[in-house]
Formats: sequence, C-alpha cells, structure tokens
Amino acid sequence: MDSAFKGRLRFKVYNPKKPAKFGIKIYEVCESESWYLLGMNVYTGGEAQETFSSLAGWSEECCTTTKLVVGLLAYCGLLDKGHHVYLDNYYVSPELFDELHLLGTGACGTVRTNRKEMPDAIKKKAGIKLSQGETIFRQRDNLFALRHTDKRDVHTLSTIHDENLVTLTKKDHEGNPIVKPEVMVQNVKNMGGVDLSDQLMKNYACIRRMASSVFSTALHAVDERSGWRALSLAPHFMQSMSVQDGQLRV
Repeated sequence: MDSAFKGRLRFKVYNPKKPAKFGIKIYEVCESESWYLLGMNVYTGGEAQETFSSLAGWSEECCTTTKLVVGLLAYCGLLDKGHHVYLDNYYVSPELFDELHLLGTGACGTVRTNRKEMPDAIKKKAGIKLSQGETIFRQRDNLFALRHTDKRDVHTLSTIHDENLVTLTKKDHEGNPIVKPEVMVQNVKNMGGVDLSDQLMKNYACIRRMASSVFSTALHAVDERSGWRALSLAPHFMQSMSVQDGQLRV
C-alpha cells in the first residue's frame, strides 16, 4: 500500500495510477478475518525492501518481490506453520509460490500473465478464446493456474486450491445461479485486510503537518497502525465503535 505524503523525503515514491500520486510505500501483512496488522516494512529505496531477506535463507537468484514477501513473512514468524497467504498480483509469481510451498506455506492470488513460467494456455496470446463463464486451467505439482472469463479474463495462481466450482447465492440476469471457481471466491473473500486498513486510515488520519518528515513518517507508522491494531481487536474485548472513536480511545 501507499500512504499519501507530499513533503520532502528521500524515499517518497510516485505512482501515477493512484489518487494520491506521491506517498510512502509500506508493505503490510494482515490477518484476513480480523484485519489485524501482523507486521510491516517501509520501503526506503534501493535494495532496502530486502531488509528481512537473511531470515528466510533462499537462493540468491530469486527476484526482489519473492525476497520481499518471504522475508516479511519470516520476520513475522509465519513460515513453516501451514498458514495460507493471499497476495496482490504485484507480488504473485510461480517462483514465489514454489518458494512458499517449500517453506510450508500455501498461497493464492491473481497473477499477471507475463510472469515467468506461466503456462501458455493461460495467456491470451495462446489463441484460446473463452466464452463468458468458461474456465481453463493447468497444474504442475502443487501449483495451480486458472483463467476464468466473466466480464473480463481473471487469472489466478494457487497452491491450495484445485478446479472445484462453487455455486453462489447471487443469480444472473436470467435468474440462473452464478457458478465460479472456488479459487476465485476464496481469493475475493480473504484478500481485503490490507486494502480495508488502508482505506479506513485515509478517512481517519491522525497525522498532521510537521517540520520533520522523518518524525512524520514514524508517527504515521506507529500512531495510525497501532490504532488500527487496537481497533481490529476491539470486537473481542469491548463494544463496537467507529474507527475515529477507536483512535481517540487508544
């Protein structure tokens, strides 16, 4: 995620596709049901995103995103425990999922078709046209790749799912039940923790303009993320409250 920031900062990033084009890039790991923030790492430029790389002990030939994901999970103590990780397509690749599988961790997420080792049948350039509702998949050992056509093509990679279909409670315009691959349904269900925390923190930001950008960054990371951690646990210990009230209580 990117945290909006317009001040002077050496590692400030620019993303023209975001509403707030300038900001601080923060990598986060959240629990999918409670959205509890388990760990984070601030991108500070260069190779600094590999801060935790020494904790995992993998091949030096792995790409940067693979090192980033495995390193952050290792730092949070989440590897070799049978957890399932759902990721944004920026990080997803066959290489990453193979590494996570060797480290006892399942993974799932939408994938970009230009990633190395992606099967040709999943790519559009393969010339295989699918009608709406049709699915094609390929599997190699524990790695499962799927392409499903709805209003557009959706490409998914997983080491914890197969070709099973599920019937949704929703119906199409003709009144027929909607059937989708289970891997897509589970990915949508579990892939919201980081996005939701990012969305709510933008609406109720604690941070104010300050002279020191370094202090501003530190306050943003500690104040807002700590507040979100406490609020995500609030339903288990106290009555429900808004994000703003939760921050005031913290």
